[in-house]
Amino acid sequence: MTHYDPETDTLTVSLAPRKREVIEYQGADVVAAVSPSGELVEVRIAHATQFLARAREAGVPMPDEGVRSAPEDRTIWVQADSTMLSAFGYDPDARALVVVFRRGGT
Repeated sequence: MTHYDPETDTLTVSLAPRKREVIEYQGADVVAAVSPSGELVEVRIAHATQFLARAREAGVPMPDEGVRSAPEDRTIWVQADSTMLSAFGYDPDARALVVVFRRGGT
């Protein structure tokens, strides 16, 4: 699950449910959260627009800036601390609760 906060220009990519205990490794603009077992749980990129511009300059393939993206997803996501659920979210536009199961399916 990915979330961009335009107020802080921070991009957060959640790769697994975030447990209480994580080890954070911090670089210049990137923080990687790793579980005690070594699983990468989350990546946060500060100054995301500058980070993406540098990635483009380095030749990382990205969509053209002129390409319109999909409408903004306003779903509010929460990582579930559950053996059955991965995450759940509420879409205020559709007034719908979305549940993502660990074994696949929503």
